[in-house]
Amino acid sequence: MAKNNLIIQTKSPAFFVLVISATVLLSCKKDSDNQPPPVNSRPAALLRSLKWDDDKESHFYYNTDSTIKERIDKFGAISDKIHFNWENGKMVQHHQEISMHTNMYTYNNLNQLVSIRNRYKDLPSENGYELKFDYHSSGQLLFMTYHQINEAGSKMIQRTFYTFNPDKTLQKASSFDASNKKQIDFTIESYSDTCDFLPWVYISPSLHVLYQIHNYPVLANLRKYPTKITQQLYNQDGSIASTVIYENKPVINEYRIMKLNQEIKYPANPSHNGTVSVDYFY
Repeated sequence: MAKNNLIIQTKSPAFFVLVISATVLLSCKKDSDNQPPPVNSRPAALLRSLKWDDDKESHFYYNTDSTIKERIDKFGAISDKIHFNWENGKMVQHHQEISMHTNMYTYNNLNQLVSIRNRYKDLPSENGYELKFDYHSSGQLLFMTYHQINEAGSKMIQRTFYTFNPDKTLQKASSFDASNKKQIDFTIESYSDTCDFLPWVYISPSLHVLYQIHNYPVLANLRKYPTKITQQLYNQDGSIASTVIYENKPVINEYRIMKLNQEIKYPANPSHNGTVSVDYFY
């Protein structure tokens, strides 16, 4: 994997599609004056497909217990399949069919996800990476570490600390390198109202550009979805190198998102700004 700052600075169309595909797969309700009914009391609505305004489509298939089984992405004649494998009610493996790599999930005795190990599917090589998660005694995520792994062993590359608001929503994710110099801040400026969403649907099988937020320990504990995220990338001297703003504008009906418009803004380089729209089908 390239260094994280190189990934964050990517501005290609492929980058934008990746961001969108990992942020749009949720269902939520906006602007309710009343306390919404508990999630487990509302009828489940399984997301069946998505259609982007560039004619890309995603289709979702489920196990008999309604856990996600497969996602198939189509763009013209090109298609790709993502597999989700479960054991005892927990996701244990997540991978793209065309990829040489897979992700193995490990849990502690409290059923908290403590490790995501990315490695080759079939080769004996240990090369890959690992995300490790540590928690407060309250169960809230404390920090996540990113390790690169090769024949020489495991090397910690980055540690991300999490700060929460009084209502237990995530306020900020701050990432530091191995020498404790700040690399990135992700500040969540605003949230939707209470949301129903399935985290595993939109967690990427590779290192997403927003993986510090788009990972299971963060998303599984959110009942609201970030509608504005400000990302700041830092230079080695501590000055701000760049700023990127992610905005989500959903159209909501009965806890379901029916359409989402997303804009990515580069304040210093507005020519790189972009928008995309996606429709949801259940």
